Amino acid sequence: MDKRVGLRLRGRALLIDAVAIFVLWFGLGALTQRVAMAYPGTPMSSGRRYLGLWFFLLLTPPLAVLAYAACDVFFAATPGKMMLKLRIAADTGRRASTAQLLVRFAVKCAPLILLAAWIAYFSVHVAASNGLGLDAVARATPFVLIAVGVLALSVGFGGMIALQAPRQALHDRLARTAVYRAADVTSAFEPVFDTPQSRLTIIS
Repeated sequence: MDKRVGLRLRGRALLIDAVAIFVLWFGLGALTQRVAMAYPGTPMSSGRRYLGLWFFLLLTPPLAVLAYAACDVFFAATPGKMMLKLRIAADTGRRASTAQLLVRFAVKCAPLILLAAWIAYFSVHVAASNGLGLDAVARATPFVLIAVGVLALSVGFGGMIALQAPRQALHDRLARTAVYRAADVTSAFEPVFDTPQSRLTIIS
């Protein structure tokens, strides 16, 4: 447990990731404006003709952030963690399984996943119905946003848990993972840490 990284160092990695995501989001915003200007007529018109534009304008930013966060699944670290030489591992100190990383990602990104799913539904519904169902979708939107807010607060407060032992955020506890320095993570077949007990196990 003493080798687990606390919230201070994880906060620095989060700050790096936040800056990178902001730059990514800003760049995508500029790109979507150019795409919108390329469409004739009113860019936000409804109808099947504008279905691709609805998707591009609304879904690209959250999907880009989800893809960025998915680095935790594919590389067991976001770029911010990589820069600080941190790695997500199992709570034992061994490399985390893909299933653990997926659970961690799903819990941590639950607000964004719900938001992206609702935007996808909103886009398809408005475009496919030529705007006829827009009022019903608009009435349901506040409830979806409340649910997204509740999830976001839960994830945020859950992250503060890492301030105390055993230095695991809520998504880490549910996925049975923790954040370590990369040098402290062992493979699935190596002893967790080089302790007298682990050496005794190897000798025996």
